[in-house]
Amino acid sequence: IEGSNDSIRKLDAQTGENLGDLVSLGNTGHAFYGMAFDGANTLYVADFDMDRIQRYDIRTGADLGPLDPANSIGLDGPVGISYGPDGKLYVADYSDRVLRYNFSTAAFEVFIPTGTVVDPYHVEFGPDGNAFVSDALNNRVLRWSPQHHA
Repeated sequence: IEGSNDSIRKLDAQTGENLGDLVSLGNTGHAFYGMAFDGANTLYVADFDMDRIQRYDIRTGADLGPLDPANSIGLDGPVGISYGPDGKLYVADYSDRVLRYNFSTAAFEVFIPTGTVVDPYHVEFGPDGNAFVSDALNNRVLRWSPQHHA
């Protein structure tokens, strides 16, 4: 992700060689932060300024539209995203919460509510299945069970 050019570059996995832009929006006010792949040729990108998770085809770079076009949960400045062992997409957003997107219901739900973590920046999963969330303002990492639901 190159923030100054609103682009996502494709790199060779073996050599690290730049293979060119997969997506290039050309300084259009987007602020790409985290990204995650789903294993089915879709790249999910946290677009902080547009308050959405944008989807792209990793083979062609085609824009597949936002994950939740209506922004039903009020996504606010998403930064870190990651797939959990349960197959849901977890999103840390600027509203001091972590959400998860359930593909079966096509809806976001609250995983860690506002007030529990301050300025979550990233969410990642350990081999034990627990979620580790960086709490940037408090300089700590919190651990959560994926079964937790607010």
